[in-house]
Parts: sequence; C-alpha cells; structure tokens
Amino acid sequence: MAPRVSQTPKAVWTNDTDKELIAELPVQCQRGKKIDNRFKKEVWQEIIMRFNKKMGNKVRSVKQIKGRITIVRILSYITTTNKSYKTIQY
Repeated sequence: MAPRVSQTPKAVWTNDTDKELIAELPVQCQRGKKIDNRFKKEVWQEIIMRFNKKMGNKVRSVKQIKGRITIVRILSYITTTNKSYKTIQY
C-alpha cells in the first residue's frame, strides 16, 4: 500500500506566523463573527485570506489553521504550567 499523499502543501510555522494568527482571532471576535464560542464558517476563510496577505500565502486550508491554533494552545498551557518535578517526594 502506497503512503498517503496530502493534497495541501504543508504550512511552515514560526513564532512570527503564530503571533499573526493569534492576533487575528480577537479581531474577528470584535467584529461579532463568533457565535456560541465558535467562529462562523465563513470567518475561517477570511482569517486565511488576511493571514496570507500579511504573511505571504503560507496557509491553504482551514484544517491547517485550526490545527495550529490547537498546538499553540497546548504549547501555551505547557509553558505557563511548567513546574519542576525534581522536588517531588514519594
């Protein structure tokens, strides 16, 4: 069985691209584009368009954006809750 090939080119993420993406989310909230803690479907395409305009066509799909937001949340949680486990006594 041949390996599965993705139709969407892989996005390259850096600290700068993460910051731009995260900065776009509150902008959409302020415009009233969020309902029941979720963005409207058309908002995701607008986020991609605005992000690509600023960063140079790096993202092609909603799945890439949503996936990166999830990763940024996880990384943020890990760094804000980083504790030293060397002092744990059993």
